[in-house]
Amino acid sequence: MNHKIEETKVQLLALKKEQITTTNRLTVLQNHQLTTELEYQSKQTEKLLFRNNKLNEQIASLKRNIEIHKQVEQELAKRSQNAQKQIKTLSQDIKEIEEKNENLKKERDQLLEPEEHEIMQQKQQEEIIEELEKQLETSEKKYAKVTNDLELLRNEQFYLQSKIENSENKSQNFAQILAHCLENLRNNQPGVYDDLAQKDVEINMDFLEKIRQKDVLEWEQDEKETVIFYLINKVKSLITKKTLLEFSHIPEHLEIEIVQQNDTDANQQNQSLNQTQNQSLFQKYNEYTQQQQDNKTNVIKQFKYNPNSNKNSNTFLPKIQSQGSRNNLEDYNNSLNNDSKNKYNINNSSINNNNQSVNSALNRFKGLPIDVSTQIVKGNVREWGKQAMTMPSNNKKAMQVQRRFKMM
Repeated sequence: MNHKIEETKVQLLALKKEQITTTNRLTVLQNHQLTTELEYQSKQTEKLLFRNNKLNEQIASLKRNIEIHKQVEQELAKRSQNAQKQIKTLSQDIKEIEEKNENLKKERDQLLEPEEHEIMQQKQQEEIIEELEKQLETSEKKYAKVTNDLELLRNEQFYLQSKIENSENKSQNFAQILAHCLENLRNNQPGVYDDLAQKDVEINMDFLEKIRQKDVLEWEQDEKETVIFYLINKVKSLITKKTLLEFSHIPEHLEIEIVQQNDTDANQQNQSLNQTQNQSLFQKYNEYTQQQQDNKTNVIKQFKYNPNSNKNSNTFLPKIQSQGSRNNLEDYNNSLNNDSKNKYNINNSSINNNNQSVNSALNRFKGLPIDVSTQIVKGNVREWGKQAMTMPSNNKKAMQVQRRFKMM
């Protein structure tokens, strides 16, 4: 029994020791946690105290600054009041000084002798005369430049007038030749051109000299025909296949008609020419050239849509070779239908009336000078007019530069 009791004691003591060790360990751990928390809290309190001290110091400095600013404002207000008082006193002093100066000037002018007044007036007059002389010199230089420009413009005007007359003479001569040939065709004389169409026409220098010595009205029929066929052959050589192929296909539902200009158009043009007599001569010349071109083109082609014609049927124009002769033209005429030939009816009386209106317009503007001075601009596009050799200039480079003009 004693042995059992001792064993139980030993077991109980061992249990107590184990429990004590566990409790001690727990207490130690709790103590360690508490110490760490206390250290953290102490550090946080120290930081808060440090911040509190800083804020207190800032508050104190701000209060001092506020007091200082109030004092500065008071001092500035006092200074501004003093400055305003000084400004008032100084402005009054300035007014008094100006009044004194004016009085002194008046007294000085009254005390001056009449000779000094005359001297001052003479000086002023001399200065005015010098300025006027300078202005005269500049105006003379400008006048010289303007006169040179006028001479240039007159030379250019003469050159352009001669050029226009030559072009008008050429156009009139060509129109007369064409009118003669058209009259022959109208009078049913195509057999005259058969011999020339079969052979190649060539013009020699002797033939040209012979023609130049004569007037166009004095030319013979053979000479006119040779010139026209020579020009036609030259035009044929310029025609390419591409340009013909582009316009070779014309559908049949496009009906070509030739509309003639009425005689009323010529009368309206004459009225418009009478209305423009008050305008500048250059504008008259431009309107005249446009009207002359309109009168020369007496026939206007118009394309109208014909819904009654067959849309599916197409007409093809024949191909014309560049080196062909009159045979190609005959093939072309044969290829056209009789219906299309009947549509081309030209009234010869309207052509003659329009030619008369052109001649009347030519006679109206004959001998009129052209006002080119307002419509000329300097440029290097066309070499019209003569070189400005009378232009006064000291620079060699300026003398070498050619003065050219172009028409706008």
